[in-house]
Amino acid sequence: MKYDWSSHNRTLIGLTVPMAVEQFLRISMGNINVFLLGQYSDEAVAAVGVANQFITMGQMLLTLASNGAAVIISQYLGAGDNENAERSVSVTLILSLLMGLVVCPWLIFTPQLFVEHINLTPVIMEEAAGYLRVVGGALLWHGIFGALSATCRCYHCPRLPMYAIAVMNILNLAGCVWAVFVTKENVTACIAWVNAGSTLAGTAILAFGTVKRLNIRWNRSGSLVSYIRLAGQVLHIGMPGGLESVSYNAAQIITTGMVAGLGMVTVSAKSYLNSIVVYIYVCGMCFGQACQLVVARMGGAGELEKAQEFVKRNFKINLMLNVGISLCVIVSRKTLAGLLTDNNDIAGLVCNVLVIDLFIQAGRALNHCYTSSLRAVGDVRFTMTVMIASTWLVSVPLCYFFSVLSGMGLYGIWLGFAVDECLRGVLSLFRWRKQKWKTGMERRLAEIENMGI
Repeated sequence: MKYDWSSHNRTLIGLTVPMAVEQFLRISMGNINVFLLGQYSDEAVAAVGVANQFITMGQMLLTLASNGAAVIISQYLGAGDNENAERSVSVTLILSLLMGLVVCPWLIFTPQLFVEHINLTPVIMEEAAGYLRVVGGALLWHGIFGALSATCRCYHCPRLPMYAIAVMNILNLAGCVWAVFVTKENVTACIAWVNAGSTLAGTAILAFGTVKRLNIRWNRSGSLVSYIRLAGQVLHIGMPGGLESVSYNAAQIITTGMVAGLGMVTVSAKSYLNSIVVYIYVCGMCFGQACQLVVARMGGAGELEKAQEFVKRNFKINLMLNVGISLCVIVSRKTLAGLLTDNNDIAGLVCNVLVIDLFIQAGRALNHCYTSSLRAVGDVRFTMTVMIASTWLVSVPLCYFFSVLSGMGLYGIWLGFAVDECLRGVLSLFRWRKQKWKTGMERRLAEIENMGI
């Protein structure tokens, strides 16, 4: 009898659309800052671009628990174990808070420690450190927001974080316009405080909505041992993914150092490119995350063969999303670059590199689909090993060879990124098709059963 995919497809669409809107709005917060700062100073754009790389690394660390929780909670819900699913929510919030209390003080009190090793002018370095101090300190709320957002997605209520992000964007836009066009003094610092304040407001709104809307028993009792076991499960999934993200972002910082010696034009162009390309792959990324949640539920329910077919069917959609959107951006790249800067040298460099980015997006489609699905079934050691090895043995060396030794500059950086992305995607594809992950998932099903199912 042929399996009816309609319910899974509805779930997939219902998760992807709000998640994509949420991510577009989240990305827009940082890019609004870059766009408005571009009307003020290209040096300020370079400073915020450098600071944002460290902020992104902090965000990855603070969402470490929520990334793991998205899989664990979905697996328990798929297995019908609502009790441990609810306990996992509480564990995730506690872990996110603790991580924030560890990471944020470093960014608040020692921002120069992070930016001083990049080849920046004194003015840009000072602005970058000031921005990092304020926005980095507010990352505590980002961690809480991530935990609540993951919970809403697992319980099929992804619109709540979307609404909260919308409010954050409205507040951020109003504040940034005021800073750039009204105050016209200490603009970078003003925008940093606006970003921090809007993040706090959005987190408060999401927390209120989550408590009111979701049918979760927050006072769920349980032994300390059971909570420790759940924390271990969340970190078992979240830690490798977090280390992957931190490793990847550290490599991005190193490549920024590579191009910093090539001048302000190249550094600013890389900042503008980062602002554009994230919009290219956000739909495919959210589709992959939605697929991950569905696969995790399938895994928790023991539907391993159905999960295998489900992932295979959805890869084609992911590829069409990434490549299709990339082609649209390539066609309109001159207009986009002109909106970001009036410097013809920067705009021309951005336009040319966007063509190379098409190959990166094809590789990302593989990772969005197959790497995310491997995480959903707990095969996280493989994905972590491949990511870290490829980043430091392939991406960074190739970027240095092409950009510095071969004199290709920013073109060489993007070429190195393309090789790395495609290599990791192909390896994940082969891993999924070999089905070695099924053995680990069967052990996970036995563990869920032993916890009270």
